[in-house]
Amino acid sequence: MGGDSPGLRSLQVRPGHPEFLDLPWHLPLAEWRPACPRVVQLPRGLSRHEVLFVSYGASVYALKELPEPVAEREYDLLSVLEDGRLPAVTPVGRARVRHQDGEDAGVLVTRFLDGSLP
Repeated sequence: MGGDSPGLRSLQVRPGHPEFLDLPWHLPLAEWRPACPRVVQLPRGLSRHEVLFVSYGASVYALKELPEPVAEREYDLLSVLEDGRLPAVTPVGRARVRHQDGEDAGVLVTRFLDGSLP
């Protein structure tokens, strides 16, 4: 991971979850649907950021592409909510990716919670 080419720059995943290394990180999330067999279609709420779902066996994960500092803050906030045993999705990991235009983005990975609201 590294260099100036598009793709995954860094990835942190909590133990007990997939590594997510088989995903097409060299593409923006908006382009994953035809390129990734793990992508599943699920109903989702409105979001100003790209969100998609990937399946690993019986587990489904939501990935949301955000500006990198926003992804970091959201991951940290979800971790605080989890520590306080407040109802929220479980933060699983975060990634930093570089797009073909040279811009970096963050990707927040959470465990899909059936029936959750945005």
